[in-house]
Amino acid sequence: MNLKSVLNKVLLPLGVLAFFAVVWFGLYRPEMAKISEYRNKPLATRQQIESIAMQLSSFEEPTDSERAQWDTLGLLIQRRMPKGMEITSLYSDLSRLVEKDSLIDFQRELVELAGGAAPAVSEEGGIAHSSFDLKLTFQCGFGALLEFLRDIRALDRLVEVTSLDITRGMPHVTVSLNLKCYYTPE
Repeated sequence: MNLKSVLNKVLLPLGVLAFFAVVWFGLYRPEMAKISEYRNKPLATRQQIESIAMQLSSFEEPTDSERAQWDTLGLLIQRRMPKGMEITSLYSDLSRLVEKDSLIDFQRELVELAGGAAPAVSEEGGIAHSSFDLKLTFQCGFGALLEFLRDIRALDRLVEVTSLDITRGMPHVTVSLNLKCYYTPE
């Protein structure tokens, strides 16, 4: 046996073994690790599905009293925040209060947004709402102003006093009042 034939018989199989070792450890084994990782993922997903299914099966239907409370709350929200601006009904309520509280020189002005932009729609607690500003100016005594503010707070409609300016005068004070009036968009 010569050296060349020994090298061919020993080195060739060793080279082939080295090649397969490189392929196994370099390419195939990392891919097998990824495959085993992917096999474990459906188990986690299956556990999540079982957990959600258990939560759904333990869900109790609302009682009649809970449904009645929800309906009452829904009606209250609709009354406090009407669909659309409904300015005429607000003006009607304000006119009634002006007469009741004996306000003098009552003027109202709808405050337009800059550039005639549409009012922004916000959402809180799953209820979409928007608002517009109304500026009121009038004269009255301090007692009448107090009653008017109480009456504004007692309105069915959700109204927020955003600013109040009182200027002393004789015999009445001059009041400038800004209201933010809320409604649900149509």
